[in-house]
Amino acid sequence: MKKRTRVLAIGLDSADFDLIWQLQACGDLPNIQALLGRGVWGRVQSPPGLGDDGVWASFSFAAQPGRHGRYFWQGFVPGSLEMKRSPELAPDIEPFWATLSAEGYNVGVIDVPKSPLAELPHGMQVADWLVHGRDGKTRSYPPHLASMLTERFGHDVTDDYESGEFLCCEEALPAAKQEPFLQALLQSLESKKQGSLELYTLGEWDLFLTVFKECHCIGHEFWHSVNADHERHHECLNTTIPDPVRHVYRKLDAAIGELVKQADDNTAVMIFSGLGMHANYTAEHCLDDILLRLEKAMPPPLLEKIRALPQLTGCAEFSAERLMIQIPHNEMSGAIKLNIAQPNGGVSGEQSTTVEQWYQWLEKALLALVNPNNGQAIVKQVIRSDQCFWGDRRNMLPDVFVVWQRSASINAVASDEVGVLNSTPPVFRSGNHIADGFYMMAGSMIDARGQGQTVSIADLGPTIAALLGSKAHFTDGQSMFKVHNPLSVTPV
Repeated sequence: MKKRTRVLAIGLDSADFDLIWQLQACGDLPNIQALLGRGVWGRVQSPPGLGDDGVWASFSFAAQPGRHGRYFWQGFVPGSLEMKRSPELAPDIEPFWATLSAEGYNVGVIDVPKSPLAELPHGMQVADWLVHGRDGKTRSYPPHLASMLTERFGHDVTDDYESGEFLCCEEALPAAKQEPFLQALLQSLESKKQGSLELYTLGEWDLFLTVFKECHCIGHEFWHSVNADHERHHECLNTTIPDPVRHVYRKLDAAIGELVKQADDNTAVMIFSGLGMHANYTAEHCLDDILLRLEKAMPPPLLEKIRALPQLTGCAEFSAERLMIQIPHNEMSGAIKLNIAQPNGGVSGEQSTTVEQWYQWLEKALLALVNPNNGQAIVKQVIRSDQCFWGDRRNMLPDVFVVWQRSASINAVASDEVGVLNSTPPVFRSGNHIADGFYMMAGSMIDARGQGQTVSIADLGPTIAALLGSKAHFTDGQSMFKVHNPLSVTPV
């Protein structure tokens, strides 16, 4: 029997839109193809320079990173160089589904990554069950759901928070672990599908939201197998399934079909992702040496003025003598903290002029870096947090993100300021995130068809709220639809 659900939202963590488009066009993803044929689709803009932590937090809180302060699995204590795990620095903002629950909407939420567990007055939530990069142990509200799911369908094997073993990490997966990893992912996908179907039948939902992690993990470890231009494309896989990436995407399409089949014709269906996937070429391994050389090449008058600025409180992990510090981040973009104490409003007067000169000099120096092996620039974009993000938690973010060109591996960098710096990269995982994702929406209440507008990742939650008829105000996001009533919407 079909259940009454007003909005069914399915997240495909880091699913690549170009690959999805290719696969659905040749008939490999029939359920996604059907949704595209009867609904609207468009691109989702992710916060510039940020990976999955910043993207999922922006989705959950309907806010941009300067408001929620999360950019990675760890972050800065404001005013210092001390870092803590991001859950310990959580913002005083509730996820959008908690707002809806408080309004009386019945919500079911399963495994939205990098998101807090909310005590929902109407509905249920499961957190960190089968998630890439878990924040903690599996937990739920009501509490009994977590043990029910793990007893029925098992624990996460690829991201084992209890043992600390994370198979999907920065280094490439050894050949001996490729087949067990793939089988664990396929089991995870099946468990998430079955667990979602079982929880779906527990009630009639205003919103049922579940997220699958498998595109994320398979993309990290096996992207070279699906990308013919990848430098590792010729490598043989030690797997029984010859095309693991396409196989996982097909299995996810089948899971989408089974979930959509449970809904009635009036249900609005949303499929979405906040990021894509591409070859993991990066200069992350040499950024610290680049910054050291740039400090030495800085014009003496500018250097003298910078040395006079107030510095951040040091910690054992980072030298207080450094002016520009590489800090941990996903290798899709380098993250830099300037060693200057800046309140969220920034510095003022003569200090402000010095800081602006520093930013401009650094940006120019970074953009001048080339790969001496091919003469191409290695930096695609330099992103300043003070220009791209706003909010009272901006100073918890890196000051600068360096987005790398991803056309070829980077074994050396060169510029007038840096000279020639040779640096052999580690054997990184073959795929990594690229900016921007997608959404697909279909249902009797949605009149739009074909390609729609580009929206922010922070707009998806408010769009769901508008489809339900909620009048809630969200920090930054806004609905992509004008809702005449909860059963009739048109594009903004």
